Amino acid sequence: MDYTDELRNKFAQFLQPLGVSRNTYKNYLSDLLHFFDWTSSQGYSITPEGISQTLVPQFLALYRDHLISHSPVATANRRLSTIRKFCQFAYSQSILPSDPSANLTNISQPLSPQEAILGRFRSLLKSEGASIVTIKNYLSDARHYMQFSPDLNPDLTEYNAYLEKNFSPSTALRRISAVKKLVTFLSQSPTYELPTPPTPLPTPEPPLPEIVTSPSSPMPETTAPTPLLNLLDLPEPVLLHPSTPPPPSHRKFNPTFLIISGAIIVVLISIIIAYLLATNSSPQMLSPQSKSNSPNSPSSTRVLSPHSS
Repeated sequence: MDYTDELRNKFAQFLQPLGVSRNTYKNYLSDLLHFFDWTSSQGYSITPEGISQTLVPQFLALYRDHLISHSPVATANRRLSTIRKFCQFAYSQSILPSDPSANLTNISQPLSPQEAILGRFRSLLKSEGASIVTIKNYLSDARHYMQFSPDLNPDLTEYNAYLEKNFSPSTALRRISAVKKLVTFLSQSPTYELPTPPTPLPTPEPPLPEIVTSPSSPMPETTAPTPLLNLLDLPEPVLLHPSTPPPPSHRKFNPTFLIISGAIIVVLISIIIAYLLATNSSPQMLSPQSKSNSPNSPSSTRVLSPHSS
C-alpha cells in the first residue's frame, strides 16, 4: 500500500469520531487526494522519512497559489480547510513535528487581475524548477513593477532608469531581470494580460418632452379667428394622440365667454328696442310751427263775443 493511501485511511479514522456529515467526510478525503496528486505532479513524493521536509509552510503556500489560479474561490477555500485539518491530524499523531498550516489562510475575496497573473507566473516558475526563494523574489519584483506600471507597459526603459536612480546595482539588475521574464510570459500568454479599465458611461441627458403627434388623417385647415373671438379667451385646441379616446360631446364654457356674450346680447336687444320705439313715434312728432297753424289748434279758434253778431 502507498504511504499516501495509508495516510488517507488514518485520516478517515480520525474524522469518524468528530461526527462530520457524510458530504463533509467525502469532501475531506477527496480534497486530500487532490493535494497528494498535485504534490506528485510537482515532483515530490510523500514518504514516512521525508514528509516533514515536504509539508512545510512554503510548500503549502505554493499549493494555495495553485488553487487561486485553478479553482473557484469556494472550492479553493474548502481544500485549504482540508489541508489545515490534515496537518492538525498529522501533528496530533506525531507524523509531523509541527503544524505547517498555522498561517495557511483562506482566500477572502475574488482575485484582482494582477493577483491572477502572479498566480500563473508562480506556476510557470515552479514548472521551470525555480527554488522557493527564487520564486519569492520574482513575485516580489513583479509586484513592485505592477505598482510602478499598473498597465504592465512592456517598454522597460523608464522603469530601468527609475531602478538605477533609486536602488543599488544588484537590486536593480535582479528586478529588471524578473520583470523581463514577466513581460515575456505575458507576451506568450495574451489571455493573462490585464483587462483595460471600463470606459465610464456618459452622463445621460435629460429626456426630451413628449411630442404629441397628430392623427394620421390630415386635419382640416382652420380660418384665422375673428377679433371678437380673440377677446373671448377661448382655450386653445388640443391635438389628440391617435390612441387617445375622443373627448365627450359636451364642453364647459369659459365664464368670461358667457359674461361677454350676455353683455353683447343685452346691448343688441337694447339697440333694437330703441330703434323700434323711434320708428313708431316719428309720424306723431310735429314742429311747433305746424302746431300753431293747425286749424284744430285752440289758439286759432275764434271766440265770438256777443257784439260780433
